[in-house]
Amino acid sequence: MKTVVVRVVLFLFKVLRPPLRIAYAALFSWWLSPAFRRIGQKRSLEEIKNSAPFLFNIYGARAISDPRPEANDPRLSCIYIATSSLVFKFSEWHNEYFDVRVAPVFAPMDSYNVIDALRIADPSGRSTLPQEIEGWHQFARVLEPRFHFLEAAFNQENFQETKHEMQSRNA
Repeated sequence: MKTVVVRVVLFLFKVLRPPLRIAYAALFSWWLSPAFRRIGQKRSLEEIKNSAPFLFNIYGARAISDPRPEANDPRLSCIYIATSSLVFKFSEWHNEYFDVRVAPVFAPMDSYNVIDALRIADPSGRSTLPQEIEGWHQFARVLEPRFHFLEAAFNQENFQETKHEMQSRNA
């Protein structure tokens, strides 16, 4: 008896799923999707603040608006955080994929992967840097002792040289 009920429910779900998706898209998605996105961004910002408090306490970081929201993948949660000299773009997908890009404040669209940038900014620490970021806590442990190297590499005087090294490294 129980398996028959389960089968009927699964059948109804399969049959009703397409019309329910269309109804959701037509009636609710225009305001629910942005609301869910804002909730996700707020949660991500709190996670970043808890993982890397030094950014906010020592370097005066603050969340800023996305300079090009239309360029982001809507499935990613993206947060922009700026200090006095650097802009960080934190991207997260389902707590599985984490990415951080860094740019100078005077050229916020000219961003680079933070791990690659740290390899250029702090050549002595290349061997201790991970290949990719596996969470915000790991990002904080990697960035905190090297933040001043990143600031120096991305200041206005050194940025062209850093940019050239980043581009030749990625070529």
